Amino acid sequence: MAFWWLPEHLITQERKLFMIKQLEEQKTWSSDIPDQLLHSISESYKYKVRKGRFGWIVHRTEVIFDQILVDEKYEPVRKELMTTLRAFCNDEFRARNTTKEDIEKGDVIIDRLIKILQDTE
Repeated sequence: MAFWWLPEHLITQERKLFMIKQLEEQKTWSSDIPDQLLHSISESYKYKVRKGRFGWIVHRTEVIFDQILVDEKYEPVRKELMTTLRAFCNDEFRARNTTKEDIEKGDVIIDRLIKILQDTE
């Protein structure tokens, strides 16, 4: 998404709205844990149980704080969220089945990110 013709504050606003839209869409995915293994190429891939979703949450959190909420006042929230997200970035997590608790943690982080983005100027 290139907005080189817009003033910086409008670019940031556009990025923020785009990110909120992506996060909101992610909330519509199913929280069910199906019996079969799901992949990104599966016919019905919109399940929160997929490991790729957690990588997506980590990446979006990094993008939000690196490109949108770059002010130092957001650093404590960034550190808190990234500490929580570390649980999704290790071999132990990757090797085991995703649990309802994992899905709920991901949902809480997405809700927090949406609220943070909506509450900023």
